Amino acid sequence: MTMTSRRARAADALRSLGINPEAPDHEVRHLLTFSMKGSYRTLLGRSHKCDLGEGQGWRTKVQYLAPSRAAGIKGWTACPYASEGCSQACIDTSGMMVYPTHVEARKRRTLRWFLYPVETMEAFNMEVHGHHVTSRLSNAKAAVRADGTSERHFWSKKGLNRDLDVQFYDYTKAPLTPTALVAHDSGWHQTFSLSEKPQSLQRSDAWAAVGVNSAIVVAGAGKSSAKKNKAIADELARRGSFFGRSVIFGDEHDLRFLDPADGGWVTLGAKGESRYDETGFVVRFDADKLLGSDALAEECLLPAHAERFFDHHSMAAAAK
Repeated sequence: MTMTSRRARAADALRSLGINPEAPDHEVRHLLTFSMKGSYRTLLGRSHKCDLGEGQGWRTKVQYLAPSRAAGIKGWTACPYASEGCSQACIDTSGMMVYPTHVEARKRRTLRWFLYPVETMEAFNMEVHGHHVTSRLSNAKAAVRADGTSERHFWSKKGLNRDLDVQFYDYTKAPLTPTALVAHDSGWHQTFSLSEKPQSLQRSDAWAAVGVNSAIVVAGAGKSSAKKNKAIADELARRGSFFGRSVIFGDEHDLRFLDPADGGWVTLGAKGESRYDETGFVVRFDADKLLGSDALAEECLLPAHAERFFDHHSMAAAAK
């Protein structure tokens, strides 16, 4: 894709940030990279959940781009495998992520990668190196989640520096491919993220067969509170098994690369806009039954979700 084509597709997105799409390249790049006061706009940031890993000796940086088509770039998406449900329930709808300044920052980062990938990769490598150094000075290990709100497969990008002692990791909704498996086996840890798409459970099975876990967002019926949803996620992990696969509570931290690599489930309580999901992306349980009885977890699924999981489980068993 030529720069002229890229600039044309990004014109509306640039205008939304007050940047003239007809301005010279060096001016556009400067406005995307630096604030009006001259401060550098970082690619890597932090999050509360990532910070929870510091108690285990890890310092984590995460890159948040504008998810799905939120950047406003014509014919381009940051999340090619996104479902309707995950787009509506994306973590950009919770906490500080909803603040206008944060939304704008994600757009700027996304446009930097789209318009100036070589220069942005150089900046990314420098930030990762800086994170590596400051982590060592703090007697901590360094981790980087490159696709915090996107799925651009940074493990496949040219020019990425993998020589540092930094643990890269991401979540994915993509099907298992030889190149993705090579990336995972070479140290770029991946966790599959279940969605409501019909093929998602099959993709989860494929990843599980090579030891990759699947994240699953869970909740009670209706507009179940974030507190109750977290309790459901915790209870599923306490029980330890769901449809024959192990269960890990995923809300304690984001260090997914420390999880047992046995193709299990990583339960996450629905929060933010995901609490109101009606697409099937959030897997819902009868909270009173799950939290107040010894009934099997599978028996506590609400009817629509039970049908989906039991049908898939039956078909998978019959295919063996």
